[in-house]
Amino acid sequence: NSQFPPYIVGDSGRLRQIIVNLVGNAVKFTDQGGITIRLYTKQDNSDTPLIIEVEDTGSGISQEDQSKVFAPFKQVGKLAGKQGTGLGLSITRQFVQLMGGDISLESTPGKGSIFRISLPIQEVSENDIHEAVGFEVKIANNGKEGVELFQSWKPDLIWMDRLMPVMDGLEATQRIRELPQGKDVKIIALTASAFQEERNEMLKGGADDCLSKPYRATEIYASVAKYLGVEYLYEDLSKPSEQTNEKRK
Repeated sequence: NSQFPPYIVGDSGRLRQIIVNLVGNAVKFTDQGGITIRLYTKQDNSDTPLIIEVEDTGSGISQEDQSKVFAPFKQVGKLAGKQGTGLGLSITRQFVQLMGGDISLESTPGKGSIFRISLPIQEVSENDIHEAVGFEVKIANNGKEGVELFQSWKPDLIWMDRLMPVMDGLEATQRIRELPQGKDVKIIALTASAFQEERNEMLKGGADDCLSKPYRATEIYASVAKYLGVEYLYEDLSKPSEQTNEKRK
């Protein structure tokens, strides 16, 4: 086993659904005990696949039924025919295969099951993630570090998390505004709260704007464009259809 890579390239939507499906399946069959999720990488010849394991201490699946669990509309064990459509594991296998991976099952009746997924991954560095749209980015782990980083680096825009250890975003914003050039930098607050009071608190504390989580990438880019005046160049990946030039009858 190797250290889990901090950044990988993949289909996050499918990967999330795979884990949700497997955990949901484990919950159905586990009346007592627990469910464990493991993620790690394993060197396999020249490849380094991502391994995902979902283990439960549930009722387990018989050897005969193990070959049926991935079939569409097929339910096995004590819940057969009682809950759901039986599509969860079938869809999970399809997602895994679409991502170029494999899924397997180990199970002992009365003791539990382990669903194991192996997916090919592409590791990337932190710089690859941060430089994707052309901005130079630095990260502070808390508000105090944020104030110090502003003094040494003088960024054009700061994304300020409201809740942070050591010094929160409100105090960090207020301190930055009191420093030389602190009134010029654009500060956009990020908050998990849906309450307008917290948003107003950050705005009164010196933030130029405030976004509430969960925020979308389009909101982030739009805010940067608004406060820094940047324009984006979009690559046109669409290709004309073969039928584009055909005359309609």
